[in-house]
Amino acid sequence: MCPSSIDAYARHAQHYLNEIKTANQFYRQGQKLQGLEQVDQALDQIMYAQQQMLAYITQSDKLAHLYSDYLYYGAAQLGHRLSYRDLIRWLDQALTIAERLDDNEAQSVHLHNLGLTHFYAGHYATALDYQHRAMILQQQLQDWQAVGETLGSLGILYRNLGEYEQALSYHQQGLAIARKIESKASESQQLGNLGNVFIHQRKFEEAITHYQQALTLATEIDDPEAIASHLNNLGEAYRYLGNNETALQCYEDALQLAEQMQDKQATGNCLNNMGLIYRRQQAYPLAIDHFARAIAISQEIGDRRGEGNRTANLAGVYYTVGDYAIARSYYEQAVQIHRNINNLPSLEAVLSDLGMTYTKLDQPAEAIPFLQQAVEIAATLKDSYVHELDYARLALAYTAMNDLPQAIQAYLSAAQLAEQQTRRTHASEYLRLIASLFNDLGQQEQAVHYLIRAKALAHDETAPDSLD
Repeated sequence: MCPSSIDAYARHAQHYLNEIKTANQFYRQGQKLQGLEQVDQALDQIMYAQQQMLAYITQSDKLAHLYSDYLYYGAAQLGHRLSYRDLIRWLDQALTIAERLDDNEAQSVHLHNLGLTHFYAGHYATALDYQHRAMILQQQLQDWQAVGETLGSLGILYRNLGEYEQALSYHQQGLAIARKIESKASESQQLGNLGNVFIHQRKFEEAITHYQQALTLATEIDDPEAIASHLNNLGEAYRYLGNNETALQCYEDALQLAEQMQDKQATGNCLNNMGLIYRRQQAYPLAIDHFARAIAISQEIGDRRGEGNRTANLAGVYYTVGDYAIARSYYEQAVQIHRNINNLPSLEAVLSDLGMTYTKLDQPAEAIPFLQQAVEIAATLKDSYVHELDYARLALAYTAMNDLPQAIQAYLSAAQLAEQQTRRTHASEYLRLIASLFNDLGQQEQAVHYLIRAKALAHDETAPDSLD
């Protein structure tokens, strides 16, 4: 390749780098629709420039710098237009170039964006490694804005791994930095992140408070992507509280913004959550349609985590209407996806649901291995509520097999977890079931013992004996 041709490619690439920089400026000012429009107008030429730079990058440091800069300034916008697979490939190449050029700032940005993209693709261990590497460089550069963003990303990762206290710690550190540097955008994001952890901890009122604060800040700076995210999350909190109409309105408002931005990830999230409302309202055809559309988007953009969750939600509709064979098929697909990406919280839930589906199909022996796996994962997640639920479901399967001693042991475990968290109504019900099983076994003394215990808990009294 002659020097004049390389110079021509460099001039072409520089022109479209300027377009990316303009889009990035819009993005950072919260004008994300304008930023995406800027990229869309130049996308074909950006793709062409990327191919030409990559072909001749070893012959020109100028092309190498330009290639790295495309991802330095444009990863966020290009992430809305490329699949995760393609974006990871671009970012890997950019990181290699930045390392060759000894550009620590560019390396830190590419590492962070690789961490984000691997997270969205469901590669959690890889994402954690990239984010920790990014933060080391960011701290060396004293780039506190970037440090705060990476703390937020680490919090999200640990939340998805079920490490909620660790997640809260990272988000609180990120919020402190955002307030110190007076960044409303970062503050809004960290408040939303904290709300997400509270949702997982079932502290819904705390989640709503944080989401509303985050939404107020996002509205002040006119950030449509953040507004859509916080509206979607608010809808989640209201849905958990049973306020379906308010939740659906939040989702519809968020979906309108997501579609305006042509943000496929956000669009898929909204469609999925609307499907959950329609399922609760027994509008099953609408629920199936919304979940199917959300799954298609996940597959299109390579969002394995989203695909697994939405496939499980689709299975849930068929379970609810009693079509257990179809439900089983979708749950099995979801289990495979979550196993492949090691998404433990979702894997636990789907294993538990698959076990219940086998029980409904009068195949309790097939249900038990899945429920036992769910119990084991729930113990590692330190989520006593799902741990309790999994033991109760395991007890149902053992009861269906007429293995009453094993059923009693499973209900005892569920009751102990329930009482430890002062869920006395739950514990009382499990003890009544234990009493009934002992009665079926002809062990009247034990049956009376647990019935007395159940009545004491139901009346919030101090029970005479432990749950041994």
